[in-house]
Amino acid sequence: MRAKYTAIVTMLTVLISVPLFSAPNPQQKITIKGGGLARPIEIIDPQSLARFFYGSGPGNGSWQGPSFVVDWPRGVAAEPPKELPAYDVEFLTSRAGLNTYRVTYVYDPVKQEGFVYLPGTTDPRYHENTWLILRSVEGNWFHSWSEWDVVAKPLLASFR
Repeated sequence: MRAKYTAIVTMLTVLISVPLFSAPNPQQKITIKGGGLARPIEIIDPQSLARFFYGSGPGNGSWQGPSFVVDWPRGVAAEPPKELPAYDVEFLTSRAGLNTYRVTYVYDPVKQEGFVYLPGTTDPRYHENTWLILRSVEGNWFHSWSEWDVVAKPLLASFR
């Protein structure tokens, strides 16, 4: 009887924990705010949400090429000029508790490219971001993925 009870408890533990720890945390929306926008921009289109999934890239063990909103193969970038508008970009997930991944996005019209900052250890956003995914490259600026620029640039222009 004890062995049967142990087997049932073990099976229930596995059935409950597998969805909790291995299920993807789908994004519910992407919000862009700050930088002089008249109001926040919300992206809720499922295709865009899947395309710019916060969990892709370094830290998940299976990434190649540009993903999320970063052109990872280009490596760390120099900090963009401080006079350019900086936008807070939030990736809201369906995860309970700490559920939002945040970055800073800057678009340089002279270079015609964007830059993304992943908050470092002294940034208040670091804790929540690394709760969702630790990339081990936090605290750096990166070149944004051109696919993100194609989506973000016209949105930013239309909400100014």
